[in-house]
Amino acid sequence: IRVDVDLQAASTQQLVEYQLHRNDWHVRHARRILQERAAAGQDMSAAHAAMQKTFNKNPDVTRKLRAFWTLYSTGGTTDEWLVELLSHGSEHVRSWAVRLLVDVEPPSDAIVKQMSEMVSAEESWLVQMSLASAMQRMPVGLRWPIASALTSRLTESSDPNLQRMIWYAIQPEVIADPQRAITT
Repeated sequence: IRVDVDLQAASTQQLVEYQLHRNDWHVRHARRILQERAAAGQDMSAAHAAMQKTFNKNPDVTRKLRAFWTLYSTGGTTDEWLVELLSHGSEHVRSWAVRLLVDVEPPSDAIVKQMSEMVSAEESWLVQMSLASAMQRMPVGLRWPIASALTSRLTESSDPNLQRMIWYAIQPEVIADPQRAITT
């Protein structure tokens, strides 16, 4: 069966609706076209409002993530909103919030502080790995608070991959300030 689909001809509203499609091909290509339209300067306020509504109201985490990614890729997120998502009920949303907070530029001191504070209550391995990975995208000097919080939670039976990710992140810190590494 051949199906002809021309998503380029779809309206912005139709592309937003494709974010709920059962076929992920439609979802991804619609998101890409929305991103291209946003980059070309088209008004995305209606699309952002619809995606925000989907994120807030749809109970399915995969649909929330689709809306989240569409919002992010079309310029519909702020650091403040991403920081709010660090306490979201879904580990997948929290993990993506961490990843996107360090995606473009190094996080502010306030964001690093928020991330280090969330570690003490974070039970999700996925979010802990995202935090360990995010540290590698931070400038040397900003990584210690998160690293200290993560390592304080490690046990003998902790995942060796998490231990390695933390080491990869703090290794440049150790070189930059060996004295602090000894005392931390």
